[in-house]
Amino acid sequence: MNEIKKQVGLIRRVKFIRSQYQSIRLSGLHYRFLANFFKKNRWFILVLIILLLTQGLLEALLIIFSRNQLSTQQNILLAPIFWQFLAMILVFFFINSFFSIRQEKTLGVWLANSIRHRLFRAYLDRPFNKMSQDQKSDLIAKISYQLPLTSMGLTNSVFGLVRWLIYVVVSVLIAAWGGLSWGVIILAMIVLSLIIAVAAYFVARHYISQEVTYYSQIIREVDASASEKCFLKNFNQEGTATKRFDRLVDFDSFFRVRRDLWMRLGFKIVFALLIVVAVLTRFFSPEFMAMINLSGPEQKFLFLFLMIYFSRSLNEALKVGLYYFPARLGLFLTITKIGGVHRRKNQLKINQSLNFSSQKTKIYKAGPYHRRLNFDFLPGGRYLFYGLGLVGKTALAKLFAGEAAYNPKAIKIKLDGRRLDYVEWQKFGKGLCWLDPNFRSQKTIMEFILGQSSDASDFSEIEAALSVLAKHDSIAKMISPNGNYNSSVEPVLANNLSAFALWAIHSLVNKPKLVVVDNFWLDLNYPEIIKIIQLLNTNLPQTTFLIFSRANNNYLNYQQKYVMAETIAAK
Repeated sequence: MNEIKKQVGLIRRVKFIRSQYQSIRLSGLHYRFLANFFKKNRWFILVLIILLLTQGLLEALLIIFSRNQLSTQQNILLAPIFWQFLAMILVFFFINSFFSIRQEKTLGVWLANSIRHRLFRAYLDRPFNKMSQDQKSDLIAKISYQLPLTSMGLTNSVFGLVRWLIYVVVSVLIAAWGGLSWGVIILAMIVLSLIIAVAAYFVARHYISQEVTYYSQIIREVDASASEKCFLKNFNQEGTATKRFDRLVDFDSFFRVRRDLWMRLGFKIVFALLIVVAVLTRFFSPEFMAMINLSGPEQKFLFLFLMIYFSRSLNEALKVGLYYFPARLGLFLTITKIGGVHRRKNQLKINQSLNFSSQKTKIYKAGPYHRRLNFDFLPGGRYLFYGLGLVGKTALAKLFAGEAAYNPKAIKIKLDGRRLDYVEWQKFGKGLCWLDPNFRSQKTIMEFILGQSSDASDFSEIEAALSVLAKHDSIAKMISPNGNYNSSVEPVLANNLSAFALWAIHSLVNKPKLVVVDNFWLDLNYPEIIKIIQLLNTNLPQTTFLIFSRANNNYLNYQQKYVMAETIAAK
C-alpha cells in the first residue's frame, strides 16, 4: 500500500516537471563532428552498407530460389543440386551476417571512443583554475551514461534506417518477382512505418529526456558527496545527502521503468497493429487477394515471406523512432564547444631575459588598478615581492607561474625578446615550478618528485632522483623518515614542512629555469624552510627565483625587491 501511495505521489510531481532537454536543436558543431567522423571512416562505413545490402540480396535469393524449386513440383528430398546450392547460399549468408554485425558494432565502439577521447582531452586541456568540481562531475556523467546513449542511439537509428530501406527494397524484389501488386504493399509499409516511427519518437523524447536529467544528477550527487566527505561527516549531513540521493533515484526509476515499458510494449503494438490491418483490409478475402494479385501457390509462398519483411520493417521503424531522439540528445550533451588548449608541455628556457608588463590591469578582482607595470627577470636572478595585508601577492605569483591572471589580455610578455601573449605563456610547464601550498594528490612520493606517472618514468630517472635524495639526506628524512618513496604523497602534502621539503627535492631533481615561491611558505617563519630556500639558492645557480613574502628579508642576495601596496614599486 505504501508503495502504491509512493508511485501516485511521484506521478503527481512528475506532471509539474518539464525537462530542459525535450526541445533541443543541433548546431553546426554537431553536424561537423558527424561529418568528420563519417569522412574519416567512410570506407569502413561503405563496406558495412555493402554487407547489409548483400545480406538483403542473399535473403531475397534464398526466398526466390526456394519458391522456384517448389514450382517445379519435384520432390525436394530428391533434388541434391537444390540442397547443395542452398547450403552454399546459407554459408555465404551466415558469413556475411557475422561480418556485418561485427562491422556495425565496431563502428559504434569507434564513435564512442572518438567522443570519449574528445571529452577527456577537452577537460584536461582546461586551465587549472577552471577545473571545478561541477565540471568533473559533469565529465563523469557524460562518459558513464550520456556517451553510451549517444553511441547506442546513432548506430540504432542510422543503421536501423539503412536496414529499413533494405527491407523495403527486398520486399519490392519479392513482390515484383512473384507478380504481386507491390505498389500497394510498399505504400502500406511506408505509411505504417512513418506512423510508428513518429509515435515512438515522441514517446522517447518524453521519457529519455527526463531519464537523462535525473540519472546525470544522480552521478553528480554521488561524486559531489564523495568529494565532500569531510563536510558530510563532520557536520552530520549524511541523512540530508541520502534523502537528496533517494529523491533523485525515485524520479530516475519512474522514468526508466516507463522508458523500458514503452520499448518492450512497442513490439507488441506492432503485432497488434498487423492484426488490426489484417481485419480492416479483410486480409484473407478474395477481393483483397485479387487486389494484390495473390492467386497461385507460388505467389502465396512469396507473400508469406513478404509479410515477414513487412513486420521486420515496422520493427525497424519502431527502433529508429525510439533511438533517434537519444542520438540527438546524446550528441547535444557530449559534443560541446572546446575552449582554448592549455596543455603545459612547452619547455621554458631563459637565455637573456623574461619581462612582464601591462599598461593597466588588476592583479585580482577586488584589488586596485595598477598602471605601467614592468618586471624584468634575468637568468639566475633572485627577486623578492613583499607587502602587508591583502595586496595580491599570491595572485601575482600565480600570474608569473602561468596559473591564472585576472585580465590575461592586459598582460604582455617578452621571453628573450620574443613577444608572447598570456595564453602562450600558460603552455610552459616544463622548466617552470610553482610551489603551490594548496597542491593535493594521491600519487606516490616518487611520482611527485619526478613530476610524472610511474608508467612514464624509466629506471635512469628514478636512479637520478634517488641520488639527489641521498645527497640531501636531511631534506629526504622530512619527506619520508623510512625512505619509502612508493607510498602515497597525500600525508606528506598535509604537513607544511614536509610539503615544502618535497617541493625542494622536486626542484633539485628537475632543475627548473623559473621557481615561484608563494608567500605562504615564508610567512610560516619556519627556520627549516629558510635553510631549504638557501640550499636551493646554492644548488640551482642558473634558476630564476621569484620569492613572495609578507615581510622584507635578506635571506638571499636579491637583484631586486618590490614593495606591494596600493602600487607595486621597485625598492
